Amino acid sequence: MTIDYSKLKSPKLDNIRHRTQTKKKRNLKLKISPTLDNILLIENILNKDSIITINELSKKTNLNSAILKEILEYLEQSNKIVISKKGISWIYNNNEKLQKVIMEGFEL
Repeated sequence: MTIDYSKLKSPKLDNIRHRTQTKKKRNLKLKISPTLDNILLIENILNKDSIITINELSKKTNLNSAILKEILEYLEQSNKIVISKKGISWIYNNNEKLQKVIMEGFEL
């Protein structure tokens, strides 16, 4: 005969179950991933403003700081923004003529 301990009711068992569940919750680390909409929102704001601080950007978007950090890291790695002491600047330029000149080079 086997006993199903999950159906037993006792204060001690309930306390043990609660502590086990709490430990599991603490050990869970969820990976926060921004959505495409969030990234496009940040890109549009940065593209319009010449320079903006992280605090101003956070107030305009109302995004979680972890998500905002992930987006800014992505944009910086893809060479679309520069983060300096004064704030964040949009540097990406998708002008085809400029890209052609950069690729071909120009000697003086």
